[in-house]
Amino acid sequence: MSEFKQNMRALRPLWTGLPIVAVCTGLSLTAAWQYLRYATPLYESTAKIKLADVNEGVLNTTLLKNLDAFSGDNRTSAEVELVRSPLLLGRALDRLSFDLSAYRVGKVQTTEMYRASPFTAEMKVANPKGTEQPFDLRIDAAGTVQVTAPSGEVARGQVGQVLRLSGAELRIGRNDSLLKARPDLSLADHYRLVQHDRARLIEDIASRLDVT
Repeated sequence: MSEFKQNMRALRPLWTGLPIVAVCTGLSLTAAWQYLRYATPLYESTAKIKLADVNEGVLNTTLLKNLDAFSGDNRTSAEVELVRSPLLLGRALDRLSFDLSAYRVGKVQTTEMYRASPFTAEMKVANPKGTEQPFDLRIDAAGTVQVTAPSGEVARGQVGQVLRLSGAELRIGRNDSLLKARPDLSLADHYRLVQHDRARLIEDIASRLDVT
C-alpha cells in the first residue's frame, strides 16, 4: 500500500500539469486550423515536353552533325528559349483568363477566385496607368453594380450593363453555369478587379518558369 502511495505521489506533478498540457495542445490545434484556413494556397505545375530527336529527319547527316549550330546542346538551348519566348507565352495566355484577376474581399482575407467567380467580367483599360491597379466592385442583391476606380471615380449600373469610367470600360455579367451548380454561392458581395498589362504578365510568368 505504501508503495502504491509513493507511485501516486511521484505521478502527482503529471496529473497537476495535465490541464495545462491539454490547453496548450488545444490552442496549438486551433492556431494550426486558422492558419490552414486563411493561408494562401501555393501550387506548382510540372510538364514534360518531348523535343525532336537529333538522330531523326534531315539533321541525321554527317555534314550537319559536324556543324556546331546543329549540335545537340545548341538545339536543346534553342528549344528552351522557345518555350520561354514571349510569343509562345502570349499564345498560352490567349487560352487562359489571366489578364483580369478577380478577388473576393473578406473581413480577414482577400481570395482570388479565378474560375470560381460568380460573375463574368469584360474590362477594357485605355489608359496604361489603369493596369495593375485595383478596381473596387460591389454587387448587391438587387443586381446593382458599383465600381470605384483607383482614382476614386465611381460608376453605377446593373448587371449586364456597360459601366464607363475615365479610361476604362467594364461589363459585369452573371456566371449562370456556376451559380446553378453551386446554389450556395452568392453573387452579392464585395470584390476587387485588377487588369494586368500583358507585357508585364509575360515577364512575370517567364521569371517564374523553370525550364531545364
